[in-house]
Amino acid sequence: VAQKSIILLKNEDNILPLDKTRPITIALIGPSADAARLDGCGSSVVDPCYAFTPKQGIENRTSGFPVNILYARGCDINSDDTSGFPEAITAATNSDVVVFVGGLDNTQEGEGLDRLSGSVQLPGQQQELINALAAVNPNLIVVLESGGIVALQQSIENIKGLIYAFYPGLEGGNAIADVLFGNVNPGGKLPVTMPRNDDQLPDWSDLNFTNDVVDGFGYRRFDSLGLTPQYAFGYGLSYTTFGYGNLTVTPASAPGGMPILVSVDVTNTGERTGDEVVQLYLSVDFANPVSYTHLTLPTIYSV
Repeated sequence: VAQKSIILLKNEDNILPLDKTRPITIALIGPSADAARLDGCGSSVVDPCYAFTPKQGIENRTSGFPVNILYARGCDINSDDTSGFPEAITAATNSDVVVFVGGLDNTQEGEGLDRLSGSVQLPGQQQELINALAAVNPNLIVVLESGGIVALQQSIENIKGLIYAFYPGLEGGNAIADVLFGNVNPGGKLPVTMPRNDDQLPDWSDLNFTNDVVDGFGYRRFDSLGLTPQYAFGYGLSYTTFGYGNLTVTPASAPGGMPILVSVDVTNTGERTGDEVVQLYLSVDFANPVSYTHLTLPTIYSV
């Protein structure tokens, strides 16, 4: 389940997957690199029998291979402390590739708690550290773990590989390592929209919902307001490629309440094994009151 939930958002210069069969030194940096991020605070808290951190997962999946790991925490999730920067930058300088693991934790989000930073941006000194690491080693991969989405406006241009794992569960460390080294193909898709900045989101104190149905919610709001997100709802890359063909809609037109069958052929056209999430979007013109008699809410089915 953890493997299938992980989402590949950026893979510049095909930096991923990493080849563990050849000698490689990895600088493993970040406040979540050696921590098992499982949930926020409140009633979502779980106490598993065990949990693998990303560091443990990478060590597990590279055992017996010529992989050297230089670990440094670097910074906190959300503080102004930069005392860990020098050690992290030294590790990055002496490595072939940098893997930064950060995001949020149960001090930043949960039941009755949301973003102590007051922003959707990756908090604290994390983006500053990402930029500092990229300055000495451009081969930078970022893995994010959080419940709610975070933005990367200050650092996205310096990131070659971007993986979103959300809170991947007790086997999350192993699953992240499986994706990093290509043991499995990432096939997840974003279940939310990643904004570029706070300006793309409604004001937190805006409790006037009068036009929200017309403007839409979530990705429909981005569409109706002409906003371009960092990554759209449903976005996700792969280590392989897929071809779509033979789309059929039967019947092409039908009265309300009558089932419509939609089918498409999906072919793996790449060289790696992988799965694909097929997404079908249905919508109506919310500004037209008649639309509600046909489809009260757009429905999404995936196969």
